[in-house]
Amino acid sequence: MAAKRNVFFDKILPVVYSVGAAVVILGALFKIQHRPGADEMLTIGMGTEAVIFLLFALQQFVAPTADYQWEKVYPELDDSYKGELPTRSAAPAVAASPNLGLMAKMDDMLANAKVSPDVFNSLGTGLRSLTDTVGKLGQITDATVATNEYAKNVKIAAGSLQEMNKPTERLSQPCLIWLVQRWMRKNTA
Repeated sequence: MAAKRNVFFDKILPVVYSVGAAVVILGALFKIQHRPGADEMLTIGMGTEAVIFLLFALQQFVAPTADYQWEKVYPELDDSYKGELPTRSAAPAVAASPNLGLMAKMDDMLANAKVSPDVFNSLGTGLRSLTDTVGKLGQITDATVATNEYAKNVKIAAGSLQEMNKPTERLSQPCLIWLVQRWMRKNTA
């Protein structure tokens, strides 16, 4: 049978408590922003909270909490219990049955799959190896990034050299023509 609920303490008081808290928060906000009415809001809200805390303190005397009688469900909890205390026993090794608990089903499944502690040890070793490999992949990634950065810098340097050579090429063409003409005059004369 469900415990009888007190409407005032279970329904009305939490609503009043929440409204009082909202007034306190708004009063604090108004106070921070230096708005009018902040003092009154804080006084009303804090007064409401004080009354509610007082009511909650008196609640134990006015509306006592439900006292459950667990000894009806668990007779061994009764002080006058004279029988033997129940003990937990290991589940018998039975073929898969719909009545087995979840852990028993899991144990049965692992036994049928021939999963032994050695398999778990091997799995742990494999996971540690995978972790080491992933760490090394991180180092390879760092090296790849550095290589790509180096290649980009080499391309920029090559472009800069080409830009530097353009004025030299323009100057060298007339000089070359002049030297060829002079040589030809000298050799033909």
